[in-house]
Amino acid sequence: MDKYIGSYQTEDPNIIVKVIINKGRLSLNITGQKTLLDLYPPDDGGVWLMRFNPSIGIIFNESDDGKIISFTSILPDGTVLVRPRIENQ
Repeated sequence: MDKYIGSYQTEDPNIIVKVIINKGRLSLNITGQKTLLDLYPPDDGGVWLMRFNPSIGIIFNESDDGKIISFTSILPDGTVLVRPRIENQ
């Protein structure tokens, strides 16, 4: 799970999504939100579902050399949002 840990940018430059490990689970810590969003382990297709709403999925995107460069959120209405990784955050 360590390779996913890091900061990811949203469309709002003031809101950062930090991927952390909390109590042995991958979790999202979003600027301005008091609650961590825990994820279920990935399914066979590599989709991490949110525990509070399993209709929202996260897919981590890797470069050719295996580094995580972004994640893609898939919302219940089919909206797809790409969150680029921010280095040194």
